[in-house]
Amino acid sequence: MTVARTSETEVHDPYSVAVRDVLIERTRQVVLEGWTPQHDDQHRGGEMAKAGACYAQCAGIGIAMAAGVETHYEFVAEYERASCPRPLWPWEARWWKPKTPRRDLVRAAALLIAEIERLDRRANYVPDYGDDSEIDT
Repeated sequence: MTVARTSETEVHDPYSVAVRDVLIERTRQVVLEGWTPQHDDQHRGGEMAKAGACYAQCAGIGIAMAAGVETHYEFVAEYERASCPRPLWPWEARWWKPKTPRRDLVRAAALLIAEIERLDRRANYVPDYGDDSEIDT
C-alpha cells in the first residue's frame, strides 16, 4: 500500500476504513467460509450480485428507519415477521444473516466484488489503466 505525505505532519492513507473493512470481509469469505473463486464460478445466475443487493437494501431500510424517514418498503415488515429474507435473496433462508446497516453494507460490497471477480475470470478481463478513461467491462 502506498501512503502519500500531504504535509510535513499529515499522512494520507488512500484506503479508508470502509474500503479496508470490505477487503477484510472478502478475505474472510474466502478463507473462513471457503467461498473460493472456484466455488463462486459455479454461481452463474447473478446470485452474488442479488445477495449483495439484498444486504444493501436491508442496510438502506435500517438507515432510513433509524433516521425516522418514511419509507415505502412496507413489505419488509411482512418478511421480517415471517423471518424470511428479501424476495430477491438467491439462497436458502438459513444463509440470510443481516446484522447492522454498516455491517450489511460491508457484506454487500464484498459480495459485489466477488461477482465482479467472477465476471472478470469468465471474460479473461485484463484491466488497462493506461489512461483516465472510465473503467468498463
